[in-house]
Amino acid sequence: MKGKIYRLYNSETCYIGSTMCQLYVRKNGHIGGFRNWINGKGGWNSSYILFMNDEEVKIELLEEREFDTKNDMLKLEAEYIKKYDCVNDIIPIGKGKYKKQNSIT
Repeated sequence: MKGKIYRLYNSETCYIGSTMCQLYVRKNGHIGGFRNWINGKGGWNSSYILFMNDEEVKIELLEEREFDTKNDMLKLEAEYIKKYDCVNDIIPIGKGKYKKQNSIT
């Protein structure tokens, strides 16, 4: 499967994510999620921090490649999260499991 690691960013900070979609589709998903959250209809995602002011949020492809499994893609996403100073508050550790960014375990 072909996957992408991306960075949403503005002049202040960034968010790292992964997707199999086109980047503009994924960015629009973040925007829609933020609007739902503002209206009390959805859960929180730390990417929403970028949308809280009127500054333009851009999306950048960091890496695109073939992955054997989604778990492999999430592992690479976790590496990028650790590499960047980003707003991500969780790190994917595979099979739908996550840990908090600053967790010791």
